[in-house]
Amino acid sequence: MKENLLITPLGNKSLSHAWVSEKSNFDSIFICYEDLTKDNKIKYLNLTSQVYEGRGSKFQLVKSFIENNKELINKYKFIWIPDDDIAISINDINTLYKTANDFQLDICSPSMNGFTSHTITNPIKGNVLRYTSFVEVTAPLFSLESLLKLYHSFDFNDSSWGFDHYWPFKLGYPKNKIAILDKITMTHTNPVGGNYDRFPTHPSIEMDELLTKYNINPIKETYSTIC
Repeated sequence: MKENLLITPLGNKSLSHAWVSEKSNFDSIFICYEDLTKDNKIKYLNLTSQVYEGRGSKFQLVKSFIENNKELINKYKFIWIPDDDIAISINDINTLYKTANDFQLDICSPSMNGFTSHTITNPIKGNVLRYTSFVEVTAPLFSLESLLKLYHSFDFNDSSWGFDHYWPFKLGYPKNKIAILDKITMTHTNPVGGNYDRFPTHPSIEMDELLTKYNINPIKETYSTIC
């Protein structure tokens, strides 16, 4: 058993098969949000025996898994929860966990190119990382301690919009514990802003309701940089 864990949703078009090999410094758990084809089921079971069934959004699936597997989760030091349309190398994922450990981060994420929503997540050449007040929901990595403080929020709404403002707020906006890692870049391969009709309530309304409920001022600030 390794000290790091990756939990990700899994569908037939997921890129997750490219993330795991004997070189990985992490264990992996896949949670299916749709029925896999026979070939895909075989492919993922060859990567890990930890393939579970579930239906719902990414964070809803992860919350349910945590609640039903607390003893397992408590054995890990860092837990990464990426979307399944992220392109990133195994070496970069290994470096992600190592950097989080080296700097003792509460929440962090690789920088991101491709289809992005927030300029603060775009990579800045020459940096190791930036300490920020914001890490997007696309691919956050949590320390075990911060995950246990925050996973109650994973079903606040269906879209997950606003979670990335709630998490630093709940942690008290620490100035050196939340970071975007510029030396690691992932690519978001799908366009942002797809079919929102699948949600009972529009994501922008869900976010406004969450921010209003907790009186959160949504800030995306860089506190300092390490080069």
